[in-house]
Amino acid sequence: MLKKIIILFFYIFCVILFAQEPIRYTTKQGLPSNHIYDIAQDTNGFMWFATNRGLMKFDGEKFKIFTIKDGLPNTGVWKIESDFEGRIWYSSKSNQQGFIKNDSVYKFDTPNKEVITPIYSHKTKDRIWSFSSGGIMTLKNDTLQEDFYNLTGGYKNHNKKMELLGRVYNFSFDNSTTVLNPEYKEVVIIKEKEILVFNIQYELLYRFKHKIPSSVINIKNIKESSLLPNQLHCVGMETGMLFIDYKTRTSKFFLFEELISQKKVQRVFIEPLWNEVQISVKGHLIRFDYNFNILEIISFPDEYPNHRSYKDIDGNIWLADLGKGITLLTNTQLESAYFFKGKKVIHINKMDEEFVVAIAYDGYYKGYFDAMPFKIIKSKPFETNSSIEYNSKAKEGYLLGSGGALKYENGKFKPFFLTNNIYL
Repeated sequence: MLKKIIILFFYIFCVILFAQEPIRYTTKQGLPSNHIYDIAQDTNGFMWFATNRGLMKFDGEKFKIFTIKDGLPNTGVWKIESDFEGRIWYSSKSNQQGFIKNDSVYKFDTPNKEVITPIYSHKTKDRIWSFSSGGIMTLKNDTLQEDFYNLTGGYKNHNKKMELLGRVYNFSFDNSTTVLNPEYKEVVIIKEKEILVFNIQYELLYRFKHKIPSSVINIKNIKESSLLPNQLHCVGMETGMLFIDYKTRTSKFFLFEELISQKKVQRVFIEPLWNEVQISVKGHLIRFDYNFNILEIISFPDEYPNHRSYKDIDGNIWLADLGKGITLLTNTQLESAYFFKGKKVIHINKMDEEFVVAIAYDGYYKGYFDAMPFKIIKSKPFETNSSIEYNSKAKEGYLLGSGGALKYENGKFKPFFLTNNIYL
């Protein structure tokens, strides 16, 4: 019998919480490792997974494993990227980088055979750039070449030029963030109230107004940066996502606190697809269209560990974990039930067989998937400060929020206080 998912509406877009029994893939099912770094899907629909013991391709039934024996320069592949020509680009700590196409491994020497560790990549319609300590690499004429700093006189000269520009246009590492556009060879300065775009000769091309919280303006806050098709740019920061449209000279910023009720995230994955961009953070997958509209927010319960998530072209959800392998939530196993429309979902967790949901300015609710509606546990309002914790072994948990606290024990919720009647 099909089990249901819950779709929890978060303002005008939905948050999906899965309650079905997922399909698990670990070393018991033949994986070379349970340590999964990254996920991608190629243009033929095959799923790919980067691990610390090779690169895996899934054809819908079985996994094909690529290692050094198959031509990879390094067994540990920590990042992969699909392009629009059917290739899967792999990144590892090595003096060679490359791609796989039609199950053949291609690899290319880095300039001067320098060992590099790519940090993130930019993908346009016909090219991929890889960012690392060695510069910005791309493949030209079957050779990996540095494709930005070599045009500026080197990395040190670039920093000197930036320091001089900062004096003129009033920006520094403390009050701005810098991203690079390798496709158009531009330097982009992001300030609190404006964005400045310079060419490779460090001449100002244009500037436009925008608004971003001053607290996020720091180069250290950037977790991921990705050039998207159609002159769009997505910057993943510690506290939110910034989208830049160079054609219209506009931008849009989303706080993670407003999207998923988290003030900060440790890691951001940006996946540009043909008609959407997927943002993956631990426990959540956020889908945007290329007009920067939110398509969907998908939240996963704590029992489905993941640091990376991906929704494939068939609507299946793939979760990767750094120790527990791969989890697959198939579209054919799902039915949908809609709850809490127009409400703001703060936190979700499972206690025994019931799900407990914290709703901002409302209270806590609990319920089963085959019983509607959810029942109120505590109606005392709270704002956005709430947490639902549960220890499955001890069979006890806590609902902690600014409106008060409850302890779950022996199947019941009871008020919970600290000394001096102060709520935890």
